[in-house]
Amino acid sequence: MTQININPSTSEDSEYVRQQLIAFNAAHVSEELRHRYEELNFNIKNEAGEIAAGVLSTLCWN
Repeated sequence: MTQININPSTSEDSEYVRQQLIAFNAAHVSEELRHRYEELNFNIKNEAGEIAAGVLSTLCWN
């Protein structure tokens, strides 16, 4: 059995993975939908108005 290690990515590693995901997804989405892009970002604030948690996301190609 091959051992696989999960490691933190460098910025170069992250950019490579991002570009590969974009290329894969673009190959499976119609040209009409490829340019649809929307950021969906939310946060939870405590009683003092300070951000306690958050979610950053992107909705593409729907």
